Amino acid sequence: MLRIGVFSDPHGNLPALKAALAYLEGAGCREFLCCGDLVGVGPWPREVAALLQSRGDIRCLAGNHDRYFDRCLAPPYPPRMEEGEAAHHRWVHSALTPACRGWLRELPLSLTLQREGVCISALHYPLDAAGEFAAPHPAPTARDCRALFGHLPGQVVLCGHDHAGFAVADGERLYLDPGSLGCPHGLGDIARCGVLILDRDRWQWQAAAPAYDLGEVRAAFARRRVPEGSALLRDFYGLPHPSS
Repeated sequence: MLRIGVFSDPHGNLPALKAALAYLEGAGCREFLCCGDLVGVGPWPREVAALLQSRGDIRCLAGNHDRYFDRCLAPPYPPRMEEGEAAHHRWVHSALTPACRGWLRELPLSLTLQREGVCISALHYPLDAAGEFAAPHPAPTARDCRALFGHLPGQVVLCGHDHAGFAVADGERLYLDPGSLGCPHGLGDIARCGVLILDRDRWQWQAAAPAYDLGEVRAAFARRRVPEGSALLRDFYGLPHPSS
């Protein structure tokens, strides 16, 4: 039997990442998958990237935010991105060390693993015709998941990008997004993640939501003067800005 810790979209939230890793290690996980969006939004891009980079037992994939910090130094920006968001990504670029920037640039878009007789495909999300990450499909059905991920091999498909998360079983196949680890969207001080249990060609998913101090995150936005902090706290955390 093998237990793999799965999480996605830590988005620069260091207390949430530490809480999730502590929980998953305590649950017996010795191997981990992160489905992208390591940086962006949260106030600790450098610390989150450095922690994940330092861990030889965590496989990380690239998400859209892991590309934005390099694409927003000057126009033209990615599609539909306004100046305020671009300014935030320039701040992320300035906060990262050169080593972290280089590591993020080299993250793969997808991977396939064979474990305990189970084939696993993982990615942040499919790309659209323009080569950008597609917009998340809200509350996808089995039919939606087949259309989005049917080209991928394996019994288990892991992804991120949709912060709400989903787990859709389609016959002998599981499509799984654990939800955003770092962006609770008003759900409170929880770091969404989970354990994928593999045993002799069978899989089982156990969702988890360990707690952390959301007040620490709120204070760090003010202390680090994160650009667009008010909007990010409101839209991604469901919190008022510390100065309000």
